Amino acid sequence: MKKIPIDVSGCRNEGDVYDLLLAGLEAPCWHGRNLDALWDSVTRDINGVLLPYLVEVTGHRQVPEEVALLVSRIRSLFEEAREGHRADVRLKLV
Repeated sequence: MKKIPIDVSGCRNEGDVYDLLLAGLEAPCWHGRNLDALWDSVTRDINGVLLPYLVEVTGHRQVPEEVALLVSRIRSLFEEAREGHRADVRLKLV
C-alpha cells in the first residue's frame, strides 16, 4: 500500500488542504475541490496514484477548525469508500 504523507500544520483553510491532498494523489488539474469530486476520483481511479493507498496526515492537532473539520470529513469519505468495497483507501491521523 502506497503511503502519501500530508502535513496540514500550515493549512489555514479548506483550499490549502485540497492543494496538499490533490498534489499527493497526483490528481488531474481539472479535479474539483470538494468532497463530491474527491469521492469520484477515489472510487473511479481518476488520480495518478492508484489504489490502494494510505494518506498519513500530520500537523492536524493545532489547525483552524475549518481545516480539522475537512480532514475529519475526508477520513469519513475514505472509510465509506472502503466499507462499500469501492476503494482500498485509508486516512490515518499521525
